[in-house]
Amino acid sequence: NGEQYAMQQLLQAHQRRLQCSVVGVNRWLDGLNAM
Repeated sequence: NGEQYAMQQLLQAHQRRLQCSVVGVNRWLDGLNAM
């Protein structure tokens, strides 16, 4: 049970990181379009 919980926490952290990098790429693309 503890292992399952740890996996969930890891997955959530990974998803958050993925969302952050997606936002970063979108901002970068917006910057390119602005130029």
